[in-house]
Amino acid sequence: MLAIVLTIALVAVGLVGLLSPAAEFTPPSFTVAGWENALGVVGVLFFGLTGWEIVAFTLGEYKNPKRDFPRVVALSFVIVIGVYLVLAAGIQAILRPGDATNETAPVAELVSRAVSPEAAVFVSVLGVVILAANLVGAMWGASRLVHSSSGEGLLPRGLFHVAGASRTPRRAVLVVGGVFALLVGASALGLISVTTMFEVAGQNFFLLYVVTAVVYGLEARSRVGRCFGFLLAAALAVVALLGFDPLALCYPAALFMIGYLIFRSRA
Repeated sequence: MLAIVLTIALVAVGLVGLLSPAAEFTPPSFTVAGWENALGVVGVLFFGLTGWEIVAFTLGEYKNPKRDFPRVVALSFVIVIGVYLVLAAGIQAILRPGDATNETAPVAELVSRAVSPEAAVFVSVLGVVILAANLVGAMWGASRLVHSSSGEGLLPRGLFHVAGASRTPRRAVLVVGGVFALLVGASALGLISVTTMFEVAGQNFFLLYVVTAVVYGLEARSRVGRCFGFLLAAALAVVALLGFDPLALCYPAALFMIGYLIFRSRA
C-alpha cells in the first residue's frame, strides 16, 4: 500500500510541473548533440535503475515464482521508468538548465515554483518516507539473500532458521540490521564516507550484472542465447575494467572467490 501511495505522489509532483502555467516543456532532441548530452548522464541513469536484483532475492516469497517473478520485474520496470519520465519532464518544464537547484533539490524547487514555497515541505516529508521505504525494502531483500545463502552452505547454517507462523527469517534480519548499523556507525565516526559507500554499492551492482550475464549464457538453451549472454558479459566486463578503480575491484572479486571456494568445498 505504501508503495502505491509513494508512486502516485511522485507522479503527481511531475504532473504539477507539466501542468503549471509557468511550464515551458521542450521535447528532447534526437540530434547527434542531443545523444552526446544523453550519454553524459548514462552513469547516473544506471545507478537510478539498480535494485531490481534485490527482487530476485525474494523468490522464496512467491507461491508460483516461475509465473509471478517475470510479471513483477516487467511491471516494476514499466512503473519506475514511467515515474522517472514524468518527474524528469516536470522538472525540465519548470527549471532552467543553469539553475543551481538542479543538482541539489530539483523536486523541491519544482513544487516551490509551481505551487508555493510552503508546499515544498511536502517534498521533504515525501523524501524521508521514500528513504525509509527503500531501507525496509533493502532489509527485506538482503535478509532473504542471507537466509538463502545459509541454506546453500555459504553462510552459517543457523541463519537459515525461520520463526513463527509467518516463517520469518528473524536471525537473518537481525544480522542484516546489525551490519547496516555498523555501517552507519562507521560513517558517523568518519571511518567511511557516504560517497564511498555509494561508489562501492554502484560498482558491486554493476559487477552483479556481469555475473548475471555469464549465468544467462551458461543456462541459455539456444546458441544465439548463449552467444548473447557471453558477449554481453564481455562488454560489461570491459566497461567495469575501464570505469572502476582496479584496486576497488579486488573487494568484490575476493568476496566472489571466497563464496566460490566455500561452495566447492561443501559440494
